[in-house]
Amino acid sequence: MRTILLIAAVLAGVSSATGTDSWCTCSLMVNYENMIVMVYKFPEEDLSTCTDDDTCKLKCRNVIETQTNTIDLWGLDPHGHTVGSHICEFLYDTEKIPFVFNKIVHGYYQVCGGPWVYTDQDSEDMLCCDLGIHEHCTGK
Repeated sequence: MRTILLIAAVLAGVSSATGTDSWCTCSLMVNYENMIVMVYKFPEEDLSTCTDDDTCKLKCRNVIETQTNTIDLWGLDPHGHTVGSHICEFLYDTEKIPFVFNKIVHGYYQVCGGPWVYTDQDSEDMLCCDLGIHEHCTGK
């Protein structure tokens, strides 16, 4: 019994010494009729407490604005790929979703593993993907 308590105490000390216990997760998601699919997850941000929703929302809004040019699906990354192409590739390769027609991409944030909350950010253009290829949505 003492061994178990000693191990628990050591693990608790290690976890508190290795970093923060409060974090913020930012993502982009696409809504479907029966589900919401995460299409991109940004690196976690540190928070001072798990009750700091406003700071998390602000951090995520800033990350989404700067890294996606405010969810510009036709904006280019430093390698010449569009934001939409990254999303289409992810949906095809990871989620096994071959076709996407006329979907708006939304920003979301999550505090310490809690529920996902909308950041009030949307893509201006609709997302259309054909077998993982980002395409214009005209006529779809």
